[in-house]
Amino acid sequence: MKKGDALLLIAISVTVALTLALGHILTPRMGGSAASRLAVTIKVDGRMYRTMPLEPVGHKTFKIRTKRGGYALLEMRDGKIRIAESNCPEQVCVRTGWISRPGQSIICVPNRVMVYINDMDESDHGQAGQGSSEDGVDVIVY
Repeated sequence: MKKGDALLLIAISVTVALTLALGHILTPRMGGSAASRLAVTIKVDGRMYRTMPLEPVGHKTFKIRTKRGGYALLEMRDGKIRIAESNCPEQVCVRTGWISRPGQSIICVPNRVMVYINDMDESDHGQAGQGSSEDGVDVIVY
């Protein structure tokens, strides 16, 4: 190994270590104030059904009934949420399990129920913007 190779390895190692350290420091943690700013948004048939804070502590369950005769039993516990029970045939939504981080979602296609976690600020915009920006195009794939 030449002297230049050793310097290059050291530079790469230092860069990787700094990147990991910054990522660890800057990543928000669940619990405390970060978790209390998260919201659960529920849509049924593409329409806003309910938005509520994702409580870092506590336990709640509630059932959503759809116009198509379907249902989903949602369970929220200690800063996470899941679909605990549904009458859909494949149970993919139930097997998805718990979600707790912004951007995660549970989708029950047969019952047209969508549950996702976002920041409280984003959920406020979602309620205010019903029928406007939410109905726009999300992604175009060629």
